[in-house]
Amino acid sequence: RQETAECYNDDGILNDQVAIDGSTTNSSYYMKITSPSGERHSGYYDNTKFTITTTSLGAVISVYDDYTQLEYIQIARDGLDSSNQERMGVIFRYLVASNVYLKNCIIKSIFTGSTSTSVFEGIKIKDSDPNVYIWNTIISDFNRSGKTEYGIYSDVGSPNMKAYNLTIVNNNVGIDSTNVSDSELKNTIFQNCGTDVSTIGSSVIISNNLTDISSASSGLNGLGSNNV
Repeated sequence: RQETAECYNDDGILNDQVAIDGSTTNSSYYMKITSPSGERHSGYYDNTKFTITTTSLGAVISVYDDYTQLEYIQIARDGLDSSNQERMGVIFRYLVASNVYLKNCIIKSIFTGSTSTSVFEGIKIKDSDPNVYIWNTIISDFNRSGKTEYGIYSDVGSPNMKAYNLTIVNNNVGIDSTNVSDSELKNTIFQNCGTDVSTIGSSVIISNNLTDISSASSGLNGLGSNNV
């Protein structure tokens, strides 16, 4: 059966990390983490709604179990200026070739420290073979000056990523998916990113996207300096 965990904002912003790990799952038996109506964001960052944050290294939410679904979760990725280690909003890792979903979420960097050389990423796919579906999600503000920060980053294997209807705003690099294959990026808006899509893998379909960069690559439909 499906197990659903509902997150509430009763005590304000939750300062913690979550690992979804250890369950035997399949397409009929899986975990969904969500915020119920009244506790979830309304399509923009709002810390009066359920929000989870951490300054610690690693990810705010780590997904190890196949078929996991995250929806209507608001993540505020923070850090420490004295630390130089990787920090993510969500990481998908050590999965078998199955489906995981991230839908209707907001992932935002709130870290403003200038000394730390930590790598910050909104979403990281660190696995060789999962099908990762990212839908209707806003990823923003991974953009400290002179640092390496990404909205979405994949660096191992050849995962299949299906990214639809995203808003990727104010990131140094919107998407860097060096190793993805048989993937799709559609109906996505890029605004005020240093680079929208960098080092995309082979066999990736990119179509019906918008960007404020006039010299956009195929499938990104540049609009010059206009806001989109």
